[in-house]
Amino acid sequence: MKKLNFLVLLFLLVGFALSSTAQMRYSEQVFSGVTVTKDTFGVNISIYPIVLGQSATPLPVPLTMRVYEPTGDTVSKRPLIILLHTGTYFDPGLNGGASGTYDDSVLVEMAKRWARMGYVVASINNRKGWNPTSADAEVKRKTVLQATYRAIQDARTAVRFFRITAAGAGNPYRIDPDKIVMGGDGTGGYITYGVAYLKRFEQVNLLKFQDFTDPMNPVPYVDTALMGDPYGLLMRPLNLSNHVGVSSDIQMGFALGGACGDSSWVEAGDPPFAALQTIGDRLAPYKVDDVTEPINNDVVIQTASGAYTTVGNSNLRGNNSIWAGIQWSDPYNQAAATKNDGIDGLFPLDPPFTPCARQCTTSIPNAPMDTCEYDGAPWQWYNEAIFTAGIYPFIPQSAVFTAAELICSYNMSNPNDPARSKTYIDTIVGFLTPRIVIALGLPNNVGIEDLKDLTQLKAYPNPASSILKLQAGDATPMRGVEVFDAMGRLVYRQDALHTNQLTITREGWTSGLYMVKVHFDKGSVVQKVIFE
Repeated sequence: MKKLNFLVLLFLLVGFALSSTAQMRYSEQVFSGVTVTKDTFGVNISIYPIVLGQSATPLPVPLTMRVYEPTGDTVSKRPLIILLHTGTYFDPGLNGGASGTYDDSVLVEMAKRWARMGYVVASINNRKGWNPTSADAEVKRKTVLQATYRAIQDARTAVRFFRITAAGAGNPYRIDPDKIVMGGDGTGGYITYGVAYLKRFEQVNLLKFQDFTDPMNPVPYVDTALMGDPYGLLMRPLNLSNHVGVSSDIQMGFALGGACGDSSWVEAGDPPFAALQTIGDRLAPYKVDDVTEPINNDVVIQTASGAYTTVGNSNLRGNNSIWAGIQWSDPYNQAAATKNDGIDGLFPLDPPFTPCARQCTTSIPNAPMDTCEYDGAPWQWYNEAIFTAGIYPFIPQSAVFTAAELICSYNMSNPNDPARSKTYIDTIVGFLTPRIVIALGLPNNVGIEDLKDLTQLKAYPNPASSILKLQAGDATPMRGVEVFDAMGRLVYRQDALHTNQLTITREGWTSGLYMVKVHFDKGSVVQKVIFE
């Protein structure tokens, strides 16, 4: 803790104004190659074979993952990031979408980026299956909550797998068991919120998590006699205990969408938590509201706590104090600070939305694709050729929706543009990585000596109209320049420079705040600029 406090003090002393451009492990990509291994991290009981009509009874299934490691790395203990996919507990196609496995494009992209920074990254699958076709709304709510509960158990099983193999099985992935981060996309966000905040059965025994079909005898949705405890440590008919004897705790969590089951779940002592969420997310609340599942467009959780409220509560409980007072130098955290109402660890996203020119209809009444909807996950994309070829399970031969219907829907709300999505992943990784470094107490790339001469950089006029000029010190030529908008998106870049003066011409950028990041031999400087 003393070492960590010293690091935080160092950041405060330098005002987080500079960062070394010499490639710094854990902050920047320092490896060119990534090695990917498929593995299992446990076995547990799944109802999915029943849902798919493959079995009359639940069956044990392997819990699978892909592990990404930097090729050629020799470090013996490395921090671990566990990633969770979206998909509403069904395979692609059956869930009304093109995502839903550990090979989702956004997870693969993030995993490779972080692996090239020196992290070990595990993208994991979880048990699937619930009853979205029931005419009884209570059955839908109960079974989707049970699916979430099982997935939380699986995610914690993955944490324990890495810890127990590190302790007694030769540590095959060379992870540091004291430095584990977990994050999820969409459905994976709900799961990660659960791993961070769901600790006791009474938290899922609130009135809103009970079946009131018989008002005099309400029944909890989650039956611990069948499913066990939230950690998955107890042997039960629908749970096999895996890797007992080590901690399931994580040192930081993050979510891309999703929500926490209830605002009361956040308590002092929970791990630091950061989140990025689109303000207009139709399925998950940004503040406190109901959760809607995307298959039938039904409400499945009432008054859940979105990113704004959950991260805000984490700050109030002191869980995010590790980041308090830091004056972030990167353009992504600076951009977040202009939009998040002072909630440290929150990045609200507001992608542009243009009403679509066509409407996609299905045979399912009120299905989400029957209307043009806001893009709630602009970081997602998929391979349309693979999708239409039916390589994903159950597509298009026996899917709930045909491939044509799904593509029509997806392309209305999400342009399915990899380049566009990767700009959002730039923001995601750029916003989260400095926070991961601090939360885990990793080596940082800020040095007192790097302050020399770099603070002579001038950006003028400010505010600017159409032209912005940069002037560096005589002994410190600029090597590269990047300009980011208030969302943290890259709008301008110049590389391979060797100059003390540069003129940037505004290229149709909207009025507002921009961050100009200038790279030198010894470090980089970020300055805020207003374009009127």
